[in-house]
Amino acid sequence: MLGIDLHIERLRQGMDYLGIAHPKETTEARFAYIIESLLIANNLLEQEARVRIQVWRNGPLGYQTGTKDEPILLVSAYPMPNTLAPLSLGTVQTRRIPNLSLPAHLKLSNGINYIAAQREASAAGYDEAIMLDIHGRVSETSMANILWIYEGKLETPSLACDPLPGITRKWVLESFLEHYPVHEAAFSIDRVMEAQAVFTCNSLRELHPVRMVNDKAFDTESDLVRRMMRIWTDFRNDHLV
Repeated sequence: MLGIDLHIERLRQGMDYLGIAHPKETTEARFAYIIESLLIANNLLEQEARVRIQVWRNGPLGYQTGTKDEPILLVSAYPMPNTLAPLSLGTVQTRRIPNLSLPAHLKLSNGINYIAAQREASAAGYDEAIMLDIHGRVSETSMANILWIYEGKLETPSLACDPLPGITRKWVLESFLEHYPVHEAAFSIDRVMEAQAVFTCNSLRELHPVRMVNDKAFDTESDLVRRMMRIWTDFRNDHLV
């Protein structure tokens, strides 16, 4: 699991935000043991798998939380498909919850906002939704961060646009620093439509090409896309594996 220490730290931050006591298993070494045991038990050790870690409190109903509620930990694993096709993305009306309303850097179990956006995109025939912030600026997709190449620069929404500051996003931007100027700023969807290549990134798919944004098609077999995928793969293999 790439960056297990960073994932665990974000988990701890989420528990602290919600006032949930840390389970005794919440250490990097303990999680590594649990995950390895789970993968072995489910014959997933030798293939790509999705691991999900959830923690919630075992307390009374209602919004008032106690200080002695027992935390419950669930670790699950699922096989990943062997191949993932390039994605189609569509802009939706459901907006990203602003950071002032819900901290954008946390991954919380209540993903209703993302579910609503994804349902809207799926109903329109897209694989994934492009979510704008409340000011109409590109923020992220319903499942990942988004980035693109525009006039020789790698661009992505800045944290001021309320995207989740993804762990893979951090590494992807780092991997391209030696090859492209990296520009984090506020962008309209028109900027994405004018890009030469578009990608999403998250911990499951890592860097992943996009074949369509709204009604515009992108060539996912171009030399530019191949070069970017090669840069990421080399960085991943040299620094993260």
